[in-house]
Amino acid sequence: MINFFPIPGVMVVVVLSLLGCGSAVVREGNPLWQVPIMSQGKCESIAGRYLDKGLLSRQFVDSSINASRVKFSVATGFGRSVPQIPLGPAELRGMNAISDNQITAAQMKNYAAQRKKFDENAVAQIVEIQGGLEVVLYGGDGLPYQKIIVSSAHPDVGCDKERRLVLRESSRMGGAELTPGAARVSEIVFTKLSDGSLEVRRWSRNWVRTMQRPPAKETQAIFLFPPLR
Repeated sequence: MINFFPIPGVMVVVVLSLLGCGSAVVREGNPLWQVPIMSQGKCESIAGRYLDKGLLSRQFVDSSINASRVKFSVATGFGRSVPQIPLGPAELRGMNAISDNQITAAQMKNYAAQRKKFDENAVAQIVEIQGGLEVVLYGGDGLPYQKIIVSSAHPDVGCDKERRLVLRESSRMGGAELTPGAARVSEIVFTKLSDGSLEVRRWSRNWVRTMQRPPAKETQAIFLFPPLR
């Protein structure tokens, strides 16, 4: 099944496949990598400035949950967060927000709108540095909000046969009573297109109880991020 999620300025295609579900500890098995890593070192350059849309910089953050695994990226902030300006009393009255629940709902909607505006104007700058990549997320105010360093020496970072950058994530979650263990792997492939856009393909597979059966769920997402002109 293919799902399309319209995001202004970014094309996203998601392919979803649900297969049959498989102990508290998941049994290891073949992660079924779709894109083999053929070499490490310098891949084809993806350096540039792109519209982030709240998505691009996140692709470089290693979201693995695995105590025995060192992550391929480190993210740091700049002492600032996405602006959240609360609604004033007059604005709340104009929205007929009187009760505590109404005020909370109005403020949450307001913060969500501010976050959406931030994402629409955010820019991801990718720079090649010694030993890897530096990805900096800038807000529409031109200020940096997050820096991500990706290590090219990490075993889950490398180039495919076409020298495209490949990142791999791997998570193992132990279950509790009456809850089975689970595993998740993801691989992200970056391609700079002829028009300057950055294409990102992300494959994810999820297992329950054991990786020695077909995945319980598989997804494939394709993102296109326009360059900043």
